[in-house]
Amino acid sequence: MLTIRNLKKTVGGRTLFEEASMQINYGERVALVGPNGAGKSTLFSIILRENEPDAGTVERDEWTMVGFLPQEAEAVGDETVLQVATGKQACWRSWNRHCVVWRKPERWMCPSISRHRRNTMP
Repeated sequence: MLTIRNLKKTVGGRTLFEEASMQINYGERVALVGPNGAGKSTLFSIILRENEPDAGTVERDEWTMVGFLPQEAEAVGDETVLQVATGKQACWRSWNRHCVVWRKPERWMCPSISRHRRNTMP
């Protein structure tokens, strides 16, 4: 589970978000959509603990994993973004950061995850 409470972030004197709160429960899927400069990447960097909010908290339990495809991703050959995002190759190449948004049976065969972790994750 991921809980965001009263999050605020200001960059260069511009408030990107203020009093932002939400909860994402196990099994839920969320898409973050907005115009350039709205703060989507900044929010993800806070959720991933790469950046600090000006106020508020982000809480994740120990089994929660956050996944996203960064704006500046490395080249993946001839495959489309969709093929990489839904395929085993993405799971194998970058499991720790980019492949945890959805659940597909073949993903559970990813050797990067222990059997115990596969069996206890939602």
